[in-house]
Amino acid sequence: MTTHLTSTFLNFGRSFAVLVVVAILAGAAPAQTKLVTAVRDGSGNLKLISWTEAGVRLNGPGASAGAVSRISAVRVGGSTLMVTAVRDGNGNLKVIAWSVPFNGQITRLGSAQAGAVTLISAVSIPSGNRIVTAVRDGSGNLKVIVWDVSTAGVITRLPGEGSAGAVSAISSAFIGIGATLLATAVRDGNGNLKIITWRLGATGVLNRLQEASAGAVTEISALPDSFINLTTAVRDGGGNLKLIGWTVDANGTITRVGEAQAGAATLIAAFPLEGLRFATAVRNSIGNLKVITWNRPAPNQFIRTAQSTAGTVSAITGCTTSSLVGAPFIVNFQTPVRDGSGNLRVIRWRSSTQGLTRLGTGASAGAVSRISAVCFK
Repeated sequence: MTTHLTSTFLNFGRSFAVLVVVAILAGAAPAQTKLVTAVRDGSGNLKLISWTEAGVRLNGPGASAGAVSRISAVRVGGSTLMVTAVRDGNGNLKVIAWSVPFNGQITRLGSAQAGAVTLISAVSIPSGNRIVTAVRDGSGNLKVIVWDVSTAGVITRLPGEGSAGAVSAISSAFIGIGATLLATAVRDGNGNLKIITWRLGATGVLNRLQEASAGAVTEISALPDSFINLTTAVRDGGGNLKLIGWTVDANGTITRVGEAQAGAATLIAAFPLEGLRFATAVRNSIGNLKVITWNRPAPNQFIRTAQSTAGTVSAITGCTTSSLVGAPFIVNFQTPVRDGSGNLRVIRWRSSTQGLTRLGTGASAGAVSRISAVCFK
């Protein structure tokens, strides 16, 4: 009798486990926020829309705020908070914190303001509760501001801001072990690429360290790798995509170590995939989206691994949503774009050793004119 009961129980357990696995594979698992698009909608207002990995929209009409003309959104460390740094209806910098729970029902939390800005690049310390906004201020110069974001979404501006000369494009990234070094990649007053490194102290004070320059650029997208290297994806003086590799030592000294080129490009967005791999998403010479995946196995080496194209676009961003468990070279990422009809379209991709695959036609939403995105990997 005991043996029979034990056998029955074990069989039930196995059957139940199988049912659970089948239910998950069939999509019965609860929806989870993997992507938030922060857009300037057809009315000129800020709107946040949450999405699942599969491109299912979670929060209905979206969470909204007032008029904006620039947007840069970041996740706060590894938390369920994000911040939108925007140029508001009065032309000033406003930073707004949002809670992004598992179910995607976004809630607005605290906010803070600063002075007039015309460009914004926001970046978060990967494992902390601080963000940095690198902006072009009302005088046309670079200003770097540090903010603390509490777990309740209260935003506090910290002392010790950094500043530099005239700029007309900005992209920023935290680099190095512990991510205490900030790199701001800018188009300087002469139209050339300039990299400036900064050390962020425990109290939020920024100390300017070193700088390095390269040739003429009109667009910049900067990203770190998993070590202490930096890649700048730029539109060079000939209108083409160029990748420039840099190493940065513990003192912030920057050394140019390698480069690679691709064809004509505008609207350049570069973002990490996993480890030493990354993607560039650009508008090509005929106005279509072109996605290229790259590997940087050594500081001075870029290897182009795959590419694919999609339809007409007039705004592009991108970020990684997941790496498949047990498959370190399979990465899912998203490229939210403004499509040929002027609407938001979220295009899903999978990168693997077999190449680059577009997953479906992409989910869409209403009219947009600016897009930023945050992934919750």
